[in-house]
Amino acid sequence: MKSWIIGLGAGTSLLILTSCGSAARSTKPAAATVSVAPPVGSGWLMSSTTSVEFIQWTDNAGVLTGTAQAATKNDQGRTLAVATGTYPLVGSLHGSTLSISFDGRPATFGTVSGDSFTLNVPQQDGTLAPVTFHKAPTSAFNAAVANLNTMVSDANQQAAAAQAQADQEASNAHAQQVAQNKVDGDVSAVNSAIAALPQQESALSTTLQHIASGSLHAVVVAVAGVHSQEQMVIAEARQYPDGNAGGVCADAAGVAAAASGVEADVSGVAADASGVSNGLASLRSTISGLTQSFAQFQSDRSAGTSVPSGAPTNADVSKATTAANSALSSALSTINAYIDQANMDATTAYGYVVQAYKAGNCGDPSPQGNPENHVS
Repeated sequence: MKSWIIGLGAGTSLLILTSCGSAARSTKPAAATVSVAPPVGSGWLMSSTTSVEFIQWTDNAGVLTGTAQAATKNDQGRTLAVATGTYPLVGSLHGSTLSISFDGRPATFGTVSGDSFTLNVPQQDGTLAPVTFHKAPTSAFNAAVANLNTMVSDANQQAAAAQAQADQEASNAHAQQVAQNKVDGDVSAVNSAIAALPQQESALSTTLQHIASGSLHAVVVAVAGVHSQEQMVIAEARQYPDGNAGGVCADAAGVAAAASGVEADVSGVAADASGVSNGLASLRSTISGLTQSFAQFQSDRSAGTSVPSGAPTNADVSKATTAANSALSSALSTINAYIDQANMDATTAYGYVVQAYKAGNCGDPSPQGNPENHVS
């Protein structure tokens, strides 16, 4: 069933049910600029902030026939519209007693008093509510409809403006949250880098200590062994000027073999130095990342964002980077000093080989290998 609601103000309404599929009597939404064709003559008008009703009838010896026109504010989701309709009525008027049936529905009763009449209108909760209509010209009806359209238009504009403001506020809040999230992320990145630097510095120091006590110490021990063998060959050569049937040169070759072991140990120092090189690269990367993250933090800060508790300061970053750069420089200097020492030890060992060969008149030994390169 389709329905037509005549709004009666103060929460009261008159509901007229119409048959399904009645095109001529259907409720049609109209835009705020709908113009209602003026009825002829005068009638009875009821106007409120939600609807306008206009009743016209002819009285034939107390028998009433006529129409009721309505313009009603309807809620269509986020907007309002004015729905209009025209409905037949029949009724009776005997003295001041009035009964009206709208669109074939049960009669509604009331009384006429001067230039107005009041109907007792059934409500959805089962009660009756008095609704009063006043005599009015068609111009009053048209003006009331125009006023209702204006109110609907104004309400829609206000709702649209309120929605636009709400959307803008939501957009601003989202943008602000995104900006705050960036600041929080920057702070986290800076603090993480500051915390990582001492760990990387400690790891570098530990690696250098292991090299000093490990592969570099092995070079020192190996050189001492070469020196000892060289001394024995020199002593043997003095004891056996004739070469001891080739024994002196054979022992000199043993010194060369031991010196080759020294070079192998020096290569071990270089291999360990690659670990230091990786540590240095990681430290440099963290220092660079810290600097960039702090610069990003300063750039992302804006008037609307808040600085999280524990956010780093310029002094914090400067202290951390200064210590890290100092550790980096020290580690680089130390590992290259270790490489220099290992290379010099290899040269010393080769010198022992040369002396051993010379003592036994064994000719020239094989050339010494190339020194290991510095870490950068």
